[in-house]
Amino acid sequence: MDVSVQPRRGGDFQQRGGILWGPLFASVILLAILSMLLALVSMQVTREPGALAVLWLPNAIAIGWFWADRRRRALPVAVSVAVGTALAKLVYGDSLLVSCLLGAVNGVEVLLACSLIARLLRFETAHKDSSRYLVFLGAICMLPAVFAGLLAASVVTYFYGALWHDVFVAWVLGNFTCTLAVSPFVCLVLRSIGARRAPSFEDARRFLICLVCLLFAVSVFTKVATGVSPVIIAGPLLGIFALWLPVSAMVVMTAGLLFAVAFVAFSAPVLFGTTFGLAHSPSAFVLIFGCLVIPGNLIAVSVAAVRSAERQAQELSRLKSEFLATMSHEIRTPLNAILGMFQLLQRGGLPDKQAEWAQIGQVAGERLLKLLTDVLEMSRLEAKAVKLSHSEKRVDDLAAGWQSMAEAVILRSRKPLGLAVELDEALPQSLWIDEGRLNQVVQNLIENAIRFTDNGRITIGVSLAASNGRPGRRGLGETVEFWVSDTGCGIPPERLSQIFERFSQVDGSITRRVGGTGLGLAISSDLARLMGGGIVVDSVVNRGTTFRLRIPLSALQLSSATEPPLEMKKDAA
Repeated sequence: MDVSVQPRRGGDFQQRGGILWGPLFASVILLAILSMLLALVSMQVTREPGALAVLWLPNAIAIGWFWADRRRRALPVAVSVAVGTALAKLVYGDSLLVSCLLGAVNGVEVLLACSLIARLLRFETAHKDSSRYLVFLGAICMLPAVFAGLLAASVVTYFYGALWHDVFVAWVLGNFTCTLAVSPFVCLVLRSIGARRAPSFEDARRFLICLVCLLFAVSVFTKVATGVSPVIIAGPLLGIFALWLPVSAMVVMTAGLLFAVAFVAFSAPVLFGTTFGLAHSPSAFVLIFGCLVIPGNLIAVSVAAVRSAERQAQELSRLKSEFLATMSHEIRTPLNAILGMFQLLQRGGLPDKQAEWAQIGQVAGERLLKLLTDVLEMSRLEAKAVKLSHSEKRVDDLAAGWQSMAEAVILRSRKPLGLAVELDEALPQSLWIDEGRLNQVVQNLIENAIRFTDNGRITIGVSLAASNGRPGRRGLGETVEFWVSDTGCGIPPERLSQIFERFSQVDGSITRRVGGTGLGLAISSDLARLMGGGIVVDSVVNRGTTFRLRIPLSALQLSSATEPPLEMKKDAA
């Protein structure tokens, strides 16, 4: 069999261990050239006489370039920076030995920072949460800068006789500040280009507004009080903007502010003949910048984390509501068929014992259907999918319906309970309200009253009360009360604040005896708020409980009818 081997593309380079050595070598050369150019710019613009450059861009940009793609390796990036900075030092006039040593120190710093990004952040953004951002500040910005500063200060002190402390401080401040401001910016830009994702119009608009405000404030402050550094006002402004801007805009603004600070610190004395009252040392000025932008970024990170958690909670709530609604619907359909079969069995002339079994099955099925209905209603309320449908309803018709429903429940419960319905004479004849939702709330209160009352009386009433709950006449600031009172076991005072919580019940032993899921009052409370009102409760243990649904008179949009309502009072044994 003739097997022909095609030559690999890429010249003489071979693919070893999954690494394309040709493209890797080319990227190292390109990054080294870029590092050399950036080093020359940094030394030319921000280098103090007889000292190091204050703002050192090659390391920060290389770290951001590595950070943007998890497929990159730290060692080639570090080698590129080491070669590029060594060449820049040679071009700038340093000796070959010093250039190689300082280039190696820069390479070590980049290697350490890139390794920490891969190990601690796992290539995730530093602005994800406050703890991650603090790790970025301490482990990735400060630790490599301090370690490299120790080595660089020793080299410069040995060969040039400079003060070790001054060299160390300048190195640490310059590299820390550039990594803090530039590396996240480079990473953000490269990832946006790679994903072909442009910022939204809203984010861009907010960023431009805040940038204009920041520049205007700094300009005004510089014009009015040139004796104080204008950058001092940037810290509070960044903190305020952080509450409004997205994290990506704060990253861009921090990098832009760094270059603005560099311009003021190093170009203003040449262009304008004044330092605008800045610190005498540009190194100290960079330190001021770092102290100002860090709080703003921390605020932005914290706000973004809160917003992200809120969005996740809303999404989880939506998914949960959809799941419950779907499951409730899928279960209710066959359950209705089962209940229908139980009803047919009871009508089929079964023996007494079997008819009793069918009755038990039907009661259990109805309880399950009620539970599923409550769960579905709760999910719809959480999803804000419940809409009100108002219509004009007579008060006496509403009360008559509640009375008939209560009589049926009392008859079914076989309890010796009396029933009374009371209507306030001051009430209007008709109300503009969602009859279905109002009936749902009041009927739930009636069922609870009958369930937890073994003997005595159930009273259903509608009255007009002032805003303080006292009886009143028609006018401004009044509320319409739909109330249900019983003479049952009552609710302990310490449990009153919990009865409107979901799946909350006053006494588990009583609930096991009388039934209930703990969702009825929670649903009723949500519906009351949806109708513009609320539910209040008064209770005395072993004497009874009164629930009042209060809706402002103005929310009911009373009709112009003036005919007095029919007052109904009826006792049922």
